[in-house]
Amino acid sequence: QGLRLLNPLGAVDARTEMTVAEALDGASVLGLYFSASWCGPCRSTTPVLASAYKTLRASGKSLQLLLVSSDRSESNFEEYRRTMPWPALPYGGILSAVLSEQYRVTGIPCLVLLDADGRLISTDGVRLLRKHARAFPWSVALPPQTPHVHPLYERLLRLTPVDAGRPQDLPSYTPVDYLQQPETVTDLRLAIDSIRHCDRLCTLLAVQSHTIKNTAFLKVALIQHTFTVLLPMPAPEGSDEAPSCIWRTKMLYAKQLDLLLLLQRITEHFAASVFSLDHTRPLDALRMVVPFAIAAVADVVMRQVATDIPSEVCKYLCGFTIGSGALARQSAVVPVFTAELNTARCRVLDYFAAQDALPHIFPWDRTEKFDQQTVAWTAKISKPLAFPKDTGSLSQYMTDPFALMTKNFPEFGAFRDIIFYAKMFLNPDIRRFPSKSQWSQRDAHLKWSFAANEGRFIVQAFGDFSLSARPKCKRGEMPPTCRIGSLAEATVYTMP
Repeated sequence: QGLRLLNPLGAVDARTEMTVAEALDGASVLGLYFSASWCGPCRSTTPVLASAYKTLRASGKSLQLLLVSSDRSESNFEEYRRTMPWPALPYGGILSAVLSEQYRVTGIPCLVLLDADGRLISTDGVRLLRKHARAFPWSVALPPQTPHVHPLYERLLRLTPVDAGRPQDLPSYTPVDYLQQPETVTDLRLAIDSIRHCDRLCTLLAVQSHTIKNTAFLKVALIQHTFTVLLPMPAPEGSDEAPSCIWRTKMLYAKQLDLLLLLQRITEHFAASVFSLDHTRPLDALRMVVPFAIAAVADVVMRQVATDIPSEVCKYLCGFTIGSGALARQSAVVPVFTAELNTARCRVLDYFAAQDALPHIFPWDRTEKFDQQTVAWTAKISKPLAFPKDTGSLSQYMTDPFALMTKNFPEFGAFRDIIFYAKMFLNPDIRRFPSKSQWSQRDAHLKWSFAANEGRFIVQAFGDFSLSARPKCKRGEMPPTCRIGSLAEATVYTMP
C-alpha cells in the first residue's frame, strides 16, 4: 500500500506515476520482469516480450508486466525502460531484492508469472510468452480427485501449492579432536597448550549439542583427564621437587593472566557439566577432587611474581593461603575409582598442607562473611595502589566487576571464582546444589553481591540459584557430614 509505479514512457496517460491498483486493474496474470540494461540476454529478450505483450493486450488478454530492474544507475534505468510498454518499480530501494529472494530468482532475464490471487504460475514466463502465448492465462489444472482409486490416501493429496519457506542454513559441525591434547606434559609451554586445548574442546562440545550426544559427560571426562592424568600437580613449597616444578617456571604477566582466565572458564565448564549429570558415587569423587586440582594449579600460578610488571594481587598472595578446606575429611569416605584421581587428591593435599601455617583467605566453607584475613589481603593490595581501603570499598572489590580491583586485575576475579567452586563442591549438604538440568557455561558464571545489613556475601548462578560452601540447617538440626554415606559404615542390614 502506498507504492507508486512508474508509468511506461510514451503511454497515452501523461502522468509519470500510477498506483498499484491502477496498474493491476482487471489483470488476470501479472508478470514480474527481472532485467537490467547491462545484461546482453536481457536486451535481446525485451523486444520479443514487448511484441508478445502488445499482441496479447490488443486481443483483449488481461496481462500486465512490471519491470523489476537491477540497473546500476538511474540514468541507465530510465533509458532502458523506454523500450518497454509496461510500468516499472521505482529505481532503488530494497523491494527488488525482496522479490528476487521470495521467488528465488538466480539469474536474469527472468519473468515470474502470478495469477490474480498471487499464486505462482511459473518462473519461466519468458518461454511461455515466446512459445505458448496462445495458452494464456496458463492456468494449471488441479490434480483430479480420485479417492476411490487410492483409498485412505486422500490426506496425502495436495490440492494447492506448498510453500517450503525461505531456505535456512543447517547447523554446522566441527569435528572435536581429542588427540589435540599432548601425550605427556614436561614443561610449561606444553601445560599451557594442554589447558588451552581443553578449554577449546569443551566449548566445541558445548555449542554442538545438536549433533553430539552426552556432551556433559564428554566435557567432564576431558577435564578429569587433563587435570588428573595429563598435567602434573604443583609440588609443595619447600619440598625437594619444588625447584623443578613446571608451574614455578618464570613467566610474563600476560601468560599468568591468560592461564588464570583459562582455568576460570574450564571451572565453569566443569560446574555446568556435573550439574547436568546424575549425582552418583563415582561422580561425587570427581566433584571434590577435580575442582581442587584446578584450584591448586591456579594457586601456584597466582603465587608467581611476573618477570616484567608483576601484579600486586599476586605479589601479596604469598603471605596467605586458601587452604584445602574439607577436602581430606570429605574425600576420605568417598570411593575413588581411578588411581590417577586418588594420586591427584594426595598431591593436592600435600601442596596445601605445606601452606597450612599461613593465614587462610576465602574461607567460604566456614563463613560467608567478609573475614578478617581476606580483608587484610585486599587492604594490603590496595595500599601501594592508593585504592580506598574502607570496609565498603573492600567489599565492593570482591563483588563489583567494574570496581577498581577486578577492573585493573582480572586475575583477582578469576582466582576468586575458582576457589569458590573448589570449596562449594565440598559442601556436604547436597540440597545446596542446583537441580539437574541442561546447564551451559554461561549459567555457571558467578554473580557476586554483598548484603551490607547481614555482612555476608551472596553468590548466585544457574538461574539465580544461591550457592554456598556451607550446609544449610534448621535450628537444632545437625549438619550433614558427607553427601553420600561411606561404604565402610555399618547399615541396618549388617547390625547384629
